[in-house]
Amino acid sequence: MKSTMRKLLVSGAVLVLLFGGVQQAKADFVFVDQVQLFPYTWGIAFDGSTWHIGQFISTGWVNLDTNFVIQGSVGVSGTGAKRGLAYDSLTDTMFAVRRDTGTIYEIGLDGTVIQQFNTGFPFSLNGVATDPTDGTLWLAYFSGLIEHRARTGSLISSFSGGGSWTGIAFDHATDTLLALDTTDRLFEFRKDGTLLGQQDLAVAGNNGLGLEYLADSGKLYVTSQDGVLSIFEDSSLASFKVDIDIKPGSYPNSINPNAGGVISVAILTTADFDASTVDPETVQLEGAGARGKGKSGRYGSMEDVDGDGDLDLVVQIENVIEWDPDATEATLTGETNDGIAIQGTDSVNIVPPE
Repeated sequence: MKSTMRKLLVSGAVLVLLFGGVQQAKADFVFVDQVQLFPYTWGIAFDGSTWHIGQFISTGWVNLDTNFVIQGSVGVSGTGAKRGLAYDSLTDTMFAVRRDTGTIYEIGLDGTVIQQFNTGFPFSLNGVATDPTDGTLWLAYFSGLIEHRARTGSLISSFSGGGSWTGIAFDHATDTLLALDTTDRLFEFRKDGTLLGQQDLAVAGNNGLGLEYLADSGKLYVTSQDGVLSIFEDSSLASFKVDIDIKPGSYPNSINPNAGGVISVAILTTADFDASTVDPETVQLEGAGARGKGKSGRYGSMEDVDGDGDLDLVVQIENVIEWDPDATEATLTGETNDGIAIQGTDSVNIVPPE
């Protein structure tokens, strides 16, 4: 398996880490947008279609659509203000922090309290995150403690991270934790407490509080006391755009979903990109991988498919894609030999099976 390169900030110095397999550290988060919400926004969670944001003066949370337009609110009596919120996709429920008592509540989306447990740390518990792979919880405390607990409260493990935590999020793509401290400094840890890196966030408003990270988009959301939501993006996940040609020499690029075989795709060399730097074994078209050629097993060949005098990389993609009959384009992804992600798109014409 090829190694992957990510940038990591450690004590202000930029390190380049090379390792195989799952990516183990985040690159820089860059500020991309802010949204004015309402004062004293605290915990924040996203359930795939709706945002849920706690408020200091409320015992429930406010529901917002994906454009952060308020859609209503949910009241949860007797549970205090929601300092931290997390959505559990396994059970379609919320976990909420009541800071003054150090209590965690599991609550249905309709506001029904399902169960609760006390951590024994009043006025310190600030953040909660769920691990979507097993439904366990990660708790962050103002004291600097980070705990891993079962959803019913039993302690699994813990470590001291050194910060005064205001929020915590779980990155299921890298199996790591993101924790925000009172200075708006973001830390990343492995689950055993190993510090992977840290960086200062330019949080809009006064004092970042709640934290939500959406691994699929690489976006980090931070609430603040002033009611301003700051949105950051992991710049390392951005792919370099390349030019591709599906079925070189033909147009339209007609594809029969039931034909089997392979689909030729060329990654073009341009003034900005050298196609010979691509690792052909990493290339996929709509999720389908490349096929090695004959006895050599080579996954690509260098040819001048566009007649410009430069050599382009041609790969043969297994035609095992579940094509949408109405699809008009297809996207190729891959990596260079240095681990830089690439992406390119070309048109397709799906031919109805006979």
